[in-house]
Amino acid sequence: MSNTDDCPEGTQTPYKYEVRKTEIHRDPKIKEWVLKQANGICECCDEKAPFEKDDGSPYLEIHHLKTLVDDGSDKASNAIAVCPNCHSELHHGINRHTQLEKMYSKVERLIKE
Repeated sequence: MSNTDDCPEGTQTPYKYEVRKTEIHRDPKIKEWVLKQANGICECCDEKAPFEKDDGSPYLEIHHLKTLVDDGSDKASNAIAVCPNCHSELHHGINRHTQLEKMYSKVERLIKE
């Protein structure tokens, strides 16, 4: 049983602020092609996509091994289709660098940039 005595109060009206953001244009044909190659299976963990979208297609996310922010290309040789858990791990996990290296060995089309 949890003790609510130590629960933070929070705020009823959180402070709002504007953020300037730069977006990178991605080629929708690359996304479509990479997802088609994955055929509903995460290219990282080899598990089936965790759910289907409204249109019935499997939900996988595109991950660029060299991120677009770090001047990675938007090419099939730099992108994989992954489940949300693997995608988060590839960005934030303690073993993300090891996982990235595994992807280069595992997925033939990938070329290290």
